[in-house]
Amino acid sequence: MEKNIPAYLQWRNWPNTGLFIFSLIYIGEIIYNRGFNHSFVFFSHTFTSFYFMVLGFVYYYRLIQLEIAIYAKSDCVFWLVTGLFVYQFANFFINLFFPYIVALYLSDVNNLGILIINILRAIFNVFFYGAWVYAFICKYRETISSSSSYA
Repeated sequence: MEKNIPAYLQWRNWPNTGLFIFSLIYIGEIIYNRGFNHSFVFFSHTFTSFYFMVLGFVYYYRLIQLEIAIYAKSDCVFWLVTGLFVYQFANFFINLFFPYIVALYLSDVNNLGILIINILRAIFNVFFYGAWVYAFICKYRETISSSSSYA
């Protein structure tokens, strides 16, 4: 992603900034919940999803700004970012609506809320890993085609 992020956004500082903010939120949640055993790190998980969504938006915005077209079907970076972006986008909204889903779970004898969460996460996991596998296939094809030209 780094090669497609504009220089004025100072890409090198983004990972460190995100990691620092995540660490503060995570440690704060652990302290507030009095240890690891009694805490689901909701805010740090939601922040991580939001942060990766922002990075994905920046990547797509930069792709739109490029004066040359990319061939998305065979671009491994595009598929890595797309898989991560869609997965984190789904996680962000599942986290936002988690209290409502839990309320649905508690009010429903058939456990419909948990079923909904499991189905959504399974669908987005398949998309995420499918996109990453396809990205690795694209990278493999790119590597094979570039190495065969040297032979």
